[in-house]
Amino acid sequence: MFFAFSLGSWAQTVSGFGFALITVPLLTVVCSRIDSVVAQSVVGLVVTSYLAWKLRADIDRPLISRVIPASIVGMPVGIVVGHVVSDRVLRLVLGICVIGAAIAIATGWRVRGRVSVVDVVAGGISGVLSTTTGTSGPPVVIAMAGRDLAPAATRSSLQFVFLVGNVVTMGLFALDDAITKEGLGVGLIGLVPAILVRRNGERMFHKLRADQYRRLVLVLLFLAGTVAVVTAIAKR
Repeated sequence: MFFAFSLGSWAQTVSGFGFALITVPLLTVVCSRIDSVVAQSVVGLVVTSYLAWKLRADIDRPLISRVIPASIVGMPVGIVVGHVVSDRVLRLVLGICVIGAAIAIATGWRVRGRVSVVDVVAGGISGVLSTTTGTSGPPVVIAMAGRDLAPAATRSSLQFVFLVGNVVTMGLFALDDAITKEGLGVGLIGLVPAILVRRNGERMFHKLRADQYRRLVLVLLFLAGTVAVVTAIAKR
């Protein structure tokens, strides 16, 4: 548990995403899906609140103004999907799509045409994933990576998207009576390692060049997709 939260928080601080992508699959080994999502939402709320405030000057406001409303619309849909589709299927589909997108971006694919449409679609899918798998980052990260957004703008904009997402997700879980004592307990424990690794992550980000940051994002996407596929196949 401590390893999952430490690694997730470090990745989030360095790249702007990766907390849920790393923590949720690892937590599902010892917790139920809903407990894992609740736990990462609790810790994620604290981590993203801090980063969103600290990095607010670099936020790409036009981008988040398209992504966030679409994400909020997708979250209630995710609640319904989570009751109908199995976690295993969701993770398998998510993993395959993320790996495919990472490979496409690495080989030169870029967002063309109306980026606003891409942002809205990415936001909607992100919202659905937020309340089903707890891993809402990939669609938005892929949309940003596909247009070579500056590292500072990418990292800061993602924090604000995730912050709003965590707040709304916790509210929806409360309405759906899905917040458990176990999930809250794991989340409170996870706050300690998540906070401790933050400074190291900050130092690492400032050492990265733009091309190194881009490679890190692609590596994290590929690893996240691989973890999602492996955990989906291994889960009985």
